[in-house]
Amino acid sequence: MTVIVPWGFEPPLYLVLTGKGVAKPQPVCPVAVLGCDLPAQTIPQSTCKLSWAKSYSPTGKKIKKGLFTLKGPNGLIAVVDPSTAVGESIMAFNAAGPYELCLDVWDEDNVQSCVPDCMKWLVIPTNALHIELVWDTPTDPDQNDSGPDTGADLDLHFANEFASTLDIDCDGSADPWFSNPWDTFWFNSAPNWGAPSLQGDNPTLDLDDTDGAGPENLNMVAPEGTAAEPMTYRLGVQYWDDHGFGASLATVKIYLYGTLVVKLQNKLNPIDMWYVGKINWPSKAIGGTQPLFGQCYQTGLSCVAKQNLMWQPAGERCVTPCYTNKLFNALANQAPICP
Repeated sequence: MTVIVPWGFEPPLYLVLTGKGVAKPQPVCPVAVLGCDLPAQTIPQSTCKLSWAKSYSPTGKKIKKGLFTLKGPNGLIAVVDPSTAVGESIMAFNAAGPYELCLDVWDEDNVQSCVPDCMKWLVIPTNALHIELVWDTPTDPDQNDSGPDTGADLDLHFANEFASTLDIDCDGSADPWFSNPWDTFWFNSAPNWGAPSLQGDNPTLDLDDTDGAGPENLNMVAPEGTAAEPMTYRLGVQYWDDHGFGASLATVKIYLYGTLVVKLQNKLNPIDMWYVGKINWPSKAIGGTQPLFGQCYQTGLSCVAKQNLMWQPAGERCVTPCYTNKLFNALANQAPICP
């Protein structure tokens, strides 16, 4: 920079002063190093131990803290604050789909890393049949928190064709829901339906979420049924308890050997029972005679003067309001809120 300064003579003299400014030194950013012992492609319910312990500062300052930010399928955004001094915590990848996890760190002078360190994963189910339920409850301000009564509770039901209880939905035949041991849900998460010596022909409900947005996952390695003797499974969703948060948008996904083949959404009110449809095994794609999935439609309320309005070729999705099965006593405490 050059400055011309007048000097006190007649005529005036001028001095030319030249100088160079020095910018204020900027702090050196620490470097985030994200650790996760999980391959880039994995299966649902995989977990990894997250770490920021290898993060460092080029100036030798200590790393004081780290923060993980996860973006996942179904609009999932979660922030994880490590709970131990060495910066380690466990991350679960429960739903199928893409994930991205980023790490930011701060040094002892509270200087944040300039660039986060990020890793990506693709979660793909590998079983023959994988069914996923997630839900969105708009009035819940934090659908990723956990604890008693902190979120809506929807339940996935997967029933054998032998399941039979009361005809509450009035479709003219006994309902499959809450039939023990033939309905797989939170109360009966790992039934033994098939050959006693085999495990792969039995369903397992691997995750039951009671306080948020899901997922709930059901898996079968080798479903029962052959081309000569096919099996028909029933798929349903019940809004078990809203914990005061109101209606939810339920999303059901069906994966066949890792490929998403069915995705359905339906708005549910508390204690609604959604008869999603029937799953045929084997399907046409793998040697059977029927399509994999048949959706349930109804032409009106399913209980109107005992008319058979369900299983129509088109219409609204099959939902029975205020579904309470007296044979399953755990639902009795919800009955008073029903009309």
